[in-house]
Amino acid sequence: MTDTVNIANGIPGSGKTQSFIDATDGSENILLVLPTKVLTKDIAKRLKDEGIEAYIINSDYYPSKVKESVEEALTELKHQESGCVVIITHQTLTNIDPKTLESWKVVVDEVPVISNTHQKGIGANLFKDLFDHLITWDEEGNVGIQEGKAHEIRVRKAEAGIDKAMSVQSLVFGALLKPKAEVSIDIKEEGYSVKYYVKVIDHHDYKSIIENSKPASFIRAQNERVESIDCRYRPASTSCGRLV
Repeated sequence: MTDTVNIANGIPGSGKTQSFIDATDGSENILLVLPTKVLTKDIAKRLKDEGIEAYIINSDYYPSKVKESVEEALTELKHQESGCVVIITHQTLTNIDPKTLESWKVVVDEVPVISNTHQKGIGANLFKDLFDHLITWDEEGNVGIQEGKAHEIRVRKAEAGIDKAMSVQSLVFGALLKPKAEVSIDIKEEGYSVKYYVKVIDHHDYKSIIENSKPASFIRAQNERVESIDCRYRPASTSCGRLV
């Protein structure tokens, strides 16, 4: 547990990310959080060149189980005698259980986006397929969960896939299950059709992430293209995917 946050400020390209790599000696467990999957491969390659053990966990390797894979890795790897670096994206960090960050130093490369506000427009038929009998809304368009449907919404949120339609459902259900998020609907006639515009107003809460980790650090990443490498983390039940 910590209440300490370290922030490294500087112009892009000034070497803050490389300074982090240079200071990493493999003795600590570090969760490195990057804005894009491209950058995860970049930094993993640079860590490998320095002899640092590192793992990438993202949707390229675990399309529907990223959250579970990260949580499993953090739980398993913290018991190793030596340290390592687990590399994920900003989006994944906001989805995992903060309690799994115990014993991990969190380093967020580039200041993350706090706002989680979205608006999606979908047709009437798709809207009915995704939300019929699950949500309600008042005259002002404020959306709520129908009585007795919270459990079903949690199940559907967990089962939502990565296709476009299901991502809308996941976005709305995820917001409805948060106490501070707001969901609204605006219905508009467009020609001969009706379109539903679903708006979610929310923010990513990093307070619990900071509190459950070792001191957290926020730095800016450098974007350099490198060749693709296989450095997936594989649970203990399979062969370990170390950097090769």
